[in-house]
Amino acid sequence: MENWRAQFAPWILERGYDYFLEGHVTKIKKDDDGYTATVSGSEDYSVEIYYSSSPFDEEFHMDCSCPYAEGGSNCKHMAALLYAIEVSEDKTNSVYVNGQSISVKEKSAKKLDETIESLSPEVVKGELLKILREDENLRAGFLLKYYRDESSIIDYINSMKNDPASDLQTK
Repeated sequence: MENWRAQFAPWILERGYDYFLEGHVTKIKKDDDGYTATVSGSEDYSVEIYYSSSPFDEEFHMDCSCPYAEGGSNCKHMAALLYAIEVSEDKTNSVYVNGQSISVKEKSAKKLDETIESLSPEVVKGELLKILREDENLRAGFLLKYYRDESSIIDYINSMKNDPASDLQTK
């Protein structure tokens, strides 16, 4: 899968790369013939990339449910999935930004930092409250760190005892 970029216009590759870096590629499934995934855009699109290789030839078949691909064009959603495949097959999990290798995790953390910095404190507080109200484990961990009273610690320990993924689960 080395020459796949040649099948895309430069601006499509750029948009696909942005979609990949921004985490729009989800539900990636690999089988013997290729990959399927959901790529979010103005809505969720189903993308399929199948390939066959021989010592002399490498052939791709790509489909996407977006309107742009219906006319037979290769779209940014396909490119985004191909970038995700490339990183998953590259054991370093790196991407190149401005000619420098950077880990996908590091790039994502940078994007998160930049996004939070661009928001007002009221928006950040509102989003944090929403997240903590929806997730009991995050809420308990947050309270343990910033509001250390005995009842919050006991509540957290009890919730961990009831969590099937926890080592504290009662047997």
